[in-house]
Amino acid sequence: MSRGVECQKCGASTPLPDDLRVPTFHCSFCHAELQTVSYVGETAQKADEMRAFFQQVVHDPGNLGVAPRLPTANRDATRASKCRKCGGAIEVSLDMRVHQVTCPSCGQLDAVNAHVSDAERMQLDMAKQIAGNQALRDLRAKGLACGKCGGQNAVPDDGSVQVVCRHCGQPILLADHVDADALARSRLRHAALELRHGLQDGKKRENRIVAIVLGIVFGVAIIGIGISLYMSTL
Repeated sequence: MSRGVECQKCGASTPLPDDLRVPTFHCSFCHAELQTVSYVGETAQKADEMRAFFQQVVHDPGNLGVAPRLPTANRDATRASKCRKCGGAIEVSLDMRVHQVTCPSCGQLDAVNAHVSDAERMQLDMAKQIAGNQALRDLRAKGLACGKCGGQNAVPDDGSVQVVCRHCGQPILLADHVDADALARSRLRHAALELRHGLQDGKKRENRIVAIVLGIVFGVAIIGIGISLYMSTL
């Protein structure tokens, strides 16, 4: 169900689209066009893309296409190093999908793993994910005070990216309090669980085949993004 966010133009509460892949939506009051990603973040949108891909597995497994991938946790992080040719300063990406770095001084193209090993980048990425998952668990355990009225609110474990204050109706974006990537992983985990439950409830023989395909695709997707959704359940 859609829940309200605060319009960046008029400040009124207006519903988010149910499908976070929708790039823009309009304020219900002033009709300003709002960017979905500015409220939910890139990773949440990618999570909904992957959820749609899971549905494609169920309804049309013979026409899957390419599975979407979540951004890595350290996609914006860098580490200072020196060019091996001229000694100039370079910033090496800690994003596991980036494999080369270019020296801004001499233009030398070098391998990222000559400066930071792939194993270390994987460890750093996983450490950030684990920390984000723990912070989200802590938030759910403690609840969240509304920034407007101060009332305490429960944070449900249902893949939501926001809650609405039960006292004053103020929308509260959870990404203002915990890592947006952790929220997206939780959202994706719930989508996968919902789909699994749907398959378990089905009585047709082909559902067993789809479940097997889903497991394979889901496993490949996890490997492709270098994370394990299992970590979010610990």
